[in-house]
Amino acid sequence: MNSQLNVQYAVACLKQLGDSQASGMRGADLGRLCGVPSDVLPDLLERLCQAGLVSVTEEGLYRLTRALEELTALEVLQAVWTEPKKQTPFRLLYQAARGATRKTLEAVAFTQSLNAYPGEAA
Repeated sequence: MNSQLNVQYAVACLKQLGDSQASGMRGADLGRLCGVPSDVLPDLLERLCQAGLVSVTEEGLYRLTRALEELTALEVLQAVWTEPKKQTPFRLLYQAARGATRKTLEAVAFTQSLNAYPGEAA
């Protein structure tokens, strides 16, 4: 990929997000408005998110994490030129285990709140 072109895409996306800061934008709409090819857009947005320049809402809307005027050129360059963090198999398993542990603890807390342990006389 052309890194200079990716920087231009990133700047265009950040500017567009700055213009629509109140509402946020879907990735596909952002790519279409900024002329970012669909094969480049996911990686670019992931890099901007990992750099902390952009966040994603639960609805899937992208927003700037702070005002456009507060972003520096160095931050944008580092976001585009730094390789995204890869999820190692260990990290994926660890995250899955954390989720299972959380669900187990929530079930225990719920059971305690009902004060209904199996085998206890009521």
